[in-house]
Amino acid sequence: MTEPGTDASGTEGTFGAKYQAVLASTHAIQLRGEDHTTRLTRQALEGMAAEINERGVPFLIEHLGFLPPRGYFDRAWVRDAEDDESQLCAELSPIPSRLVQTDFDGGVDWTELPPTSADVTSIEITYDRGNFDPQTLAEIESSTSESVHPTERWAELPPLCFELWVPVVWGAGVFAAALLARLGTLCADALHGKFSSWVASTARRSKDPTRSITVEFVFEYPDRGRLSGFILAPVDEVTAAVDAGFERIEDLAAIAGVQAESNILPGMRRAAYFFQDGTWHLGWWTDGTNVFVTPWFQANPPDAAAVLGRPPIDGDDFGGIAVSFGEARHGHHDGTTADEDS
Repeated sequence: MTEPGTDASGTEGTFGAKYQAVLASTHAIQLRGEDHTTRLTRQALEGMAAEINERGVPFLIEHLGFLPPRGYFDRAWVRDAEDDESQLCAELSPIPSRLVQTDFDGGVDWTELPPTSADVTSIEITYDRGNFDPQTLAEIESSTSESVHPTERWAELPPLCFELWVPVVWGAGVFAAALLARLGTLCADALHGKFSSWVASTARRSKDPTRSITVEFVFEYPDRGRLSGFILAPVDEVTAAVDAGFERIEDLAAIAGVQAESNILPGMRRAAYFFQDGTWHLGWWTDGTNVFVTPWFQANPPDAAAVLGRPPIDGDDFGGIAVSFGEARHGHHDGTTADEDS
């Protein structure tokens, strides 16, 4: 990654505190632990650039979506390399973190919200391809519906993460039990079983089931913003933990609806809630310019080391906010990590 104000070739630029870097190329690559090589096409790189230019892509620590992003890639292009290959270049805007002095609820009086319902017609459930061998992947695919599909995170062994995606098609209101029942039905149709049980049984068949599992309930908005609820638990505890969080998912859905209607988290692009002690707690949110971190998150940081199965490879804090995410961290001299996400 180049210094601020320079482009990827080292030429002086006018972007202030922004950085530029080569994110990918058409060169053949081989991940540790893989016995085959992979080549991205130029068309694939152009598709990645279009996605970055359309809505920006967060810069995450080792694919860990429950940690605040360090910045956003908000401009990208594909260029020709000297060896006739192609490179995907992108511009990163770092964002600082600010400590919010309240467990923010936007001043909403929940008792004044009207009853509401949401006709959720579809969901998506995702898991990461890199955590399973080919035979297990085939078995998962054959036993689930088309709404369940793998994602691809480039890592030797990505976090063991399962995501339930729900489109936000409602506004401010308090849900009755109908939404919980509807989501339970959709999950059962997709998985031929209970969501929490499927997560636990699938995780046990992964390459390394000793790591903590991440379950993310993703409420996605039409502008691709997302409000997420995270549950982190070891495999032997994840069924009970997910069941408890699922029982309170309507609380999270109500917050998502108020955000859609009233913008209580101003300009939100991502927000992260965490389920603990029977309650959803706001950890942080970002508008793409700043990350706002709550005191609750500072006092209850998620254990990234347990999720990764090793200490995170990172040497910085969050904008001066001292938050520990597991054991001692080890950073590279240039501030980059061995497996950072775009």
